[in-house]
Amino acid sequence: MLIFIVLSVGFIAGANCNGGYCHEMLQNEKIENIKWSFLKDCLHTIGGDSISQQMSENIWRLIKLAFDGIENIPLDAYRSMSYSLTVIPADDLRNISLENIDMVEVFGAIRSTKLLREFQKGFNDEQLSVLARKLRTEWLGKNPLTYSEYDLRAMGEMLCYLNVTDIENIHSDAFREAAEWIGLIENCPEDRLQALAKLALRPDAFGQSHKWSKLEVSIIGNILNGLPLNEINAISKDKLQLNHFYKPKGKHQQNQSTKKKLSHDSTKPHELNASMVSSLTTAISMTHNAENKTQSFDLS
Repeated sequence: MLIFIVLSVGFIAGANCNGGYCHEMLQNEKIENIKWSFLKDCLHTIGGDSISQQMSENIWRLIKLAFDGIENIPLDAYRSMSYSLTVIPADDLRNISLENIDMVEVFGAIRSTKLLREFQKGFNDEQLSVLARKLRTEWLGKNPLTYSEYDLRAMGEMLCYLNVTDIENIHSDAFREAAEWIGLIENCPEDRLQALAKLALRPDAFGQSHKWSKLEVSIIGNILNGLPLNEINAISKDKLQLNHFYKPKGKHQQNQSTKKKLSHDSTKPHELNASMVSSLTTAISMTHNAENKTQSFDLS
């Protein structure tokens, strides 16, 4: 026991020295007592480093130890966790309060990213569903009818896990102002993406898609993919090319499918000819064998 205590103190004492000590300490699953001041320094020290799943899980364990339970963890600790927040189990998330905008902003800053060079993993569907439910029930003085531009931006991916009816009740002006940030959300269920697209089509938001400017088509981001096919087709190709999130579908995909089908069908006559040649070769060979004659045929 004495040896363990000495080792633990050694890790903590060295935490302020360099990242090596911090990595070692944050991966130590045997530590049973730690002060937040040491833990905070280490989290800031390795802030820009790559953190493994295992280390993130231990960071969450150590933070709970430092504050003697989830209910005592302050905002500052959650801010320091950054993307290690993604390892918090759904059951633990249910015990975290989202009563104020600061906490909402901390969790809303976590996003899944695939378009960047390096994939960034965010919260999973279960975690986001829990967080969105807490938004609806705990955020003091807030509901879809009162969400401001800043509120919508702060939610991040949680916005895409509200109920469809909640999204439909968001004011058009607040949506329009926040659309550039909402459009950056890649992890958005199809029905929520469609609900956001309906918001975009409102006259007091962006209006009919064929009237959208190049800038509007660009900043709408991933929301574009929630539009009905006829609304997408109403946007000129040169504008669509400016939207990096755009995924061709419908008419474009049908054209591609038609091309593939035509290409596939065009091979059938050749495949048939090859089969006929093979059968003919066999028949000729059998005939000449019966006549005890040998002859070669070049049917290529």
